[in-house]
Amino acid sequence: AARRTRPPPVLERISSSAMELLASLRAKASAGYAGATGHLKEHIAGAKLAVSKLAERITTRIAGAFEAAQSAKQAALEYAAATHLLALKLKTDVQSKGVKVCAQDLSVFALQFARETVASTKLQAGETIEAARAKALANIELTRQRAGEAKERSVGKAKQLYTSTGELVSQKSFQ
Repeated sequence: AARRTRPPPVLERISSSAMELLASLRAKASAGYAGATGHLKEHIAGAKLAVSKLAERITTRIAGAFEAAQSAKQAALEYAAATHLLALKLKTDVQSKGVKVCAQDLSVFALQFARETVASTKLQAGETIEAARAKALANIELTRQRAGEAKERSVGKAKQLYTSTGELVSQKSFQ
């Protein structure tokens, strides 16, 4: 029978200290892992929130672009339908009235449109000229006011200079 001997007390203390150190390291590693996991979860939650906000903005922009495209499509369809109806009406008019009468009607319409365009342009030009005239008059008045103020300052400075010169002459303090 083999007899078991106890290790020396120094080895027992070293072994005990090593076991305590190992247990301490395991506890610290476990706590570090838990802390890192919690920190990582916070970053993941923040990233998910940022992605969610970005996705919402992108979705909103896409929806806006889609609505604009739908609106443009609708306007184009309405314009095409109106053009089609106009072409059908013109075709019917040509068939019923003849080309000569339709051409005369079209020339009357074109002349009326040209007159209205000229009148509108004259009105806009008149308004533009009137606005420019009013602005010029306002600038002239402002310039007059500033010139008057400058004149008043100059007269005041001249009077001060005249008074100062008179005092110097009376005191005979110049040579």
